[in-house]
Amino acid sequence: MAENLLSFDQKFWIRVAARADTADKVGERKERGEEREPFFLGSFFDPKNSFSPSLSLSLSLSLSLSLNHPTHQKAGKERLSSLARSVMQLVEAVVQQTDRQLSSAGESLQAVLAAGADRKTGEWELPLSTEALLRMRAELNRQYDGKRDASGAPVGAAPGLDEEAFLSNAFSWMRKASDDGKDGLVEILQKALQLYASRALSNSSAASSSSPGPVDPSEEVLNGVVAADEREWDFLLSQAGASGSVSAAGFAAAVRRRMEGVALGLASGSYAQRVQAEFLKEVEERGEEVLSGKKKK
Repeated sequence: MAENLLSFDQKFWIRVAARADTADKVGERKERGEEREPFFLGSFFDPKNSFSPSLSLSLSLSLSLSLNHPTHQKAGKERLSSLARSVMQLVEAVVQQTDRQLSSAGESLQAVLAAGADRKTGEWELPLSTEALLRMRAELNRQYDGKRDASGAPVGAAPGLDEEAFLSNAFSWMRKASDDGKDGLVEILQKALQLYASRALSNSSAASSSSPGPVDPSEEVLNGVVAADEREWDFLLSQAGASGSVSAAGFAAAVRRRMEGVALGLASGSYAQRVQAEFLKEVEERGEEVLSGKKKK
């Protein structure tokens, strides 16, 4: 239902009403002893709505039972109305759940941003200091891992950060801040997105590092860069290049492999996929500049 929420638009409900009217007419003809006209479900579903196959089948079966079965024909309109009410209740439940998730994620984002503010004045000082970034990273990690009790056990049935809702809020706030001319807030939100991508990609790199076999030096350097603040990238890459442990081509190949993992492992078009891919693109460009000696000192 959640995957097809946007498909339940005004046209969908108009078609439900039209089919209810058809059910009335079919019942009247049956009572008069007239031949019943066949009812085709194909006209009900708009191909532009792109329901998932499972949902289309479920709705089709429900409508078939309502309108085509002989013993149910008189009750076709009532059954169709019942189906419409059920769909509406499910849609409302999904919307309410989404509202709760966005509200909770908004609080999480607010906590991360607040961690970067000066503890005495409550205001942000730009550029953010190393200490402020460390506090933001620590708060993001706390939100990412979920609430835990004194023993370290998770609190709640589904602890942890709702990534899509968190990122959706971040982009929404960035658009609003940009429209209002608050460039400083935009910069802070961008930093929050960088910290998120760093944490998410560090998780995936930790999972890949646990695989048996030798670790590619380029992968090790990439893991270090991903986990570090953006201001440390040049130093880490220069150090790796000077030691001869990694080349520009090897580093670029490691980044591309990680990008493939993001493209295949995350939902297509999701905020998580977008943010992590953009983060890796920045890492790739910086690696090319530093390791090939193109970056101006």
